[in-house]
Amino acid sequence: MKNKQDQCLEGFEQSNEDKWNITDFDITVGKRLWKEQQFEINDESDIFNVFIYCLLSGAERAMIADKFYRLLKREDFLKPDKLLNVFEKEELDEKEQEIKTAFFKLHWPNQRRERVVGFIQWWQTNEGQEFTKELLEDMFNGRENAVHLRDTVVDSVLGFSYKSASYLLNKIGYDDVIPIDVWETRFLRDLYFPELPNPDYKTVRGITDRKLYLKCENKLKEIALDKGLSTGEFHCVVWGKYAKWK
Repeated sequence: MKNKQDQCLEGFEQSNEDKWNITDFDITVGKRLWKEQQFEINDESDIFNVFIYCLLSGAERAMIADKFYRLLKREDFLKPDKLLNVFEKEELDEKEQEIKTAFFKLHWPNQRRERVVGFIQWWQTNEGQEFTKELLEDMFNGRENAVHLRDTVVDSVLGFSYKSASYLLNKIGYDDVIPIDVWETRFLRDLYFPELPNPDYKTVRGITDRKLYLKCENKLKEIALDKGLSTGEFHCVVWGKYAKWK
C-alpha cells in the first residue's frame, strides 16, 4: 500500500513542459493562498505564535497542524510558560494532559517537542528578545532585511532550516524569500538545475547549503517577476497547484 508521501509524488511522468505549466487560474489561486496564509502581527506575542505554528507545521499536514494550533489558541496555551509546563511538568492537570495527548499525535512528536522547548528557551533569552524587537522594527519599516533575519533564525533556533525560516517570514508578509520545498526543488531540477537533489524528506533532504539555496531562490525570483508575482506569491502558486499532501 502506498503511503501519503508516495501518493503525493504520483503524476510526474509527463514531459517537463506539461508538468510545470502554470495557468492564469493557478496564479489566481496562488495569490489567494498568499493572502490567506498571513498572520496579523501587532506585538511580540504574535511573533511567538508564528514561530510555534511553523514548528507545528513542519513535516505535518496543514489541516492537522492548523487543528492543533487552534486548540492551543482556544485553550489559551500560546504562552511560553504554559507550553513548557505541558512538556516539563511531572504531574499535569486535565487541560495540560489534553494538550500533551493531542501534541503527541503529530508526526515525530519527540523531535517536535525538543524543537518547541528549545525555541521557547531561546525566546526567553536576551538574544531571543532582541531578535524579536529587530524583526518587529523591520516589519513596520518596509521589510528590508529578510535574508539577514532568515540567517539569524537558521543560526539561532533549533529546527529551522532556510526553508522553514523562509516559511516563517512568508507568514508575516515577507514576500521576497521562498520556502523551497519538494515542488520548487523539482521544478528547478527539471527545468534549470539538474544537479539538485530529488528530495522526499524521508531519505533525501532538501537544499541545505546557503550558497545553493540563494542561487535557487534568485532563479525563482526571476521567474516570479516574469509572471508579475512576488517570490512569496509564486511559492503559493506552485504549492497550490502541485501539493496534494495538505
